[in-house]
Amino acid sequence: MPIRYRIDRHDRSQLELKLDYPLREGVSEQAYSVETFLFVPRILGLSKYNYKSDDFYGQSTSFLRMTTPQRRLADLSDKSAVKPWTGDLKKELAEYLGGGTETLEVAERNLRLLGCVYKRALGNAREELRSTLERLKTERSSELLNESLDAFILDLQGARKRLRKIGSKLDEESLPPSLIESWHAIDEYISLLTEEACTQALIQVDSFEPSEGLEGRKDSLKKIAVSEYKHRRSKGWGTYASEESNNEYLAHRWRILKRFVSGVLYVDVDRQDTGLLTRDIAGMVAAAFAMLVATLALLFINHNWPANLSWAFVTAMVASYVVKDRVKEWGRKRIGERLSRNAADHLLKIRSPVSGNLLGSCTENVRIGGIKNLTPEILEFRTRNMERHEADLWCSEVIISHSKEIRLSSSALSSEFAEANGITDVQRVNLSALLQRMDDAWETYSYVNPSTGKLEKTRCARVYHVNIILRLSTPEGESEMQRCRVVLNKKGLIRVESFEEVSNQMSMNSTAGIAFQGVPSVDIGAEDD
Repeated sequence: MPIRYRIDRHDRSQLELKLDYPLREGVSEQAYSVETFLFVPRILGLSKYNYKSDDFYGQSTSFLRMTTPQRRLADLSDKSAVKPWTGDLKKELAEYLGGGTETLEVAERNLRLLGCVYKRALGNAREELRSTLERLKTERSSELLNESLDAFILDLQGARKRLRKIGSKLDEESLPPSLIESWHAIDEYISLLTEEACTQALIQVDSFEPSEGLEGRKDSLKKIAVSEYKHRRSKGWGTYASEESNNEYLAHRWRILKRFVSGVLYVDVDRQDTGLLTRDIAGMVAAAFAMLVATLALLFINHNWPANLSWAFVTAMVASYVVKDRVKEWGRKRIGERLSRNAADHLLKIRSPVSGNLLGSCTENVRIGGIKNLTPEILEFRTRNMERHEADLWCSEVIISHSKEIRLSSSALSSEFAEANGITDVQRVNLSALLQRMDDAWETYSYVNPSTGKLEKTRCARVYHVNIILRLSTPEGESEMQRCRVVLNKKGLIRVESFEEVSNQMSMNSTAGIAFQGVPSVDIGAEDD
C-alpha cells in the first residue's frame, strides 16, 4: 500500500493521525481515499444529537504540507545528494553578487528545504540506531555495537560539515541581511537537532555494560554535543541549557525555529463549505413542493367553497397553510438528508504558497451514527478476536466516521517543489468531548492477600477504550485496513495501542485464569492525582 501512516498521542486531549500520500511513477493524477472510524462507548454520552459534524471539524486541526524529500544521513556529505537545492542557490547568489536584481527568495527556500532534509535524514538515522541498540541488548555483541555507533558518528559529522560549508558562502557582507538571518536560524536549528541526537544516543548507550571501545564512542558523542553547544554560544544565540534559569527561552526558541524551517513545506488550503449549497438546494426543492401543495389546496378550496369568508372556507385556508408549512419543513429535512449522504461537507483546494497554482483537491465528510451504517468488511474487522460478551457490548457504540478523497497533480507538485515526492497530511482530533462524563481516574479494590491472608486495598486505574479502524484505498483497487485502540481516563489520552498489542492482551487475559501472587499489579498508564 503506497500510503504511509502513523497514529499517535499528541497531548492530553489530541490524537494525531499522520498520512503520507506519495507521487506514484507514471501516474499524472494521484488519487487516494482515507476512511477513519472511531468507535466510542455509549456510556460516554456521545450521540448524533449532542455531537455534530461541525463539532468534529471545530475541535480538529489539519495541516497539509509537502512530504520532506528523503536522503540518507550518510549521503548528505556528498555534493550530489544536496545538488537539487544547492544548484539554484549558487546560481542565484552569483547573479545577485554580479549586480542582478534577484530577490533571493528561491535561495532562502532552498536553504530551509535543506534544513528539512537534514532533520528527516537525522531522524531516520536515529530511529535506525535505536532499533539496532534495542536488538543488541539481547544479542550482546560489542563489535556490532561499536560498528553502529561509528557509522552514526561518521554520518553525523559528514552531513553537518556539508551543510556548514554551504552556509559559509553566505558570509558575504553584500548579501541581504534577511538571507543571512535566515541561514543563521537554520544553522541554529541544525545545531540543536545535532546536540539532541547525540544526547539521546548517549542515554541509550548508558544502559549497556562497559566494553572495549565503548567509552571512546561515548566520548565522541559528547564532543559533538559540546561542540554544538559552544557553536551556538560563540554566535551569540541563547539556545543553550542553564542550571541557573528555567530555560524558558530555549524551549520557546526551539519551537520558533522548527516552525520557521518546516514552514517552507506547507501549502495553502482554500476551504469551501459545500454543505451550505446542499442545504440551499434542499430548502428550494422543499419550498417548491410545499408551494405546489398549497396551490393545489387553494384550487380545491375555491372549487368547493366560495370565497365568502364562511367558516368552512376559513378553516380550509388555515389548514392548507399548516399543511404547507409542515410539508416544507418535512421536505427540507428529508431531502437534505438524502442529498447530504453523497455530498461532501467541505471541498479543499490545495495551492502553492508561492505561485498560487492549484496542486490538488480534497473532499471530506463526517458522519455520526451506529453500526447500521457500516459495511460488512468494517464490522468483521471491528469484532475480530473479540469475545462473545464484548461483541454484544460493542453493538451499542457510537461511531464517528471521517472520510477523505484526495487528488494530486504530479506535474504541478514537481514544478513547484524540487524533489517533490508527495503530500503529508497531519490531522489532530480533539477527544476532550469524551472526557466530560468519565468517572474518576482511580477506584479502590479490596481483596484478601493470598500470601498473608490479610484484607488489603489497592487502587485500580479506571480507563475507557476507543477503538479506531483506518481504511486506505487507491483507484487501482489496493486497500488496507489497520486497527488500534486509544486508552483514555478522565484526565485525558493516555496511550495508543496497536492491534497486535490489543490481540496479545486478549490472548493473555483468556489464559491467565484467576491465579496471582501478592498485590495485584495495575499499571495501564494512568497518572496519580
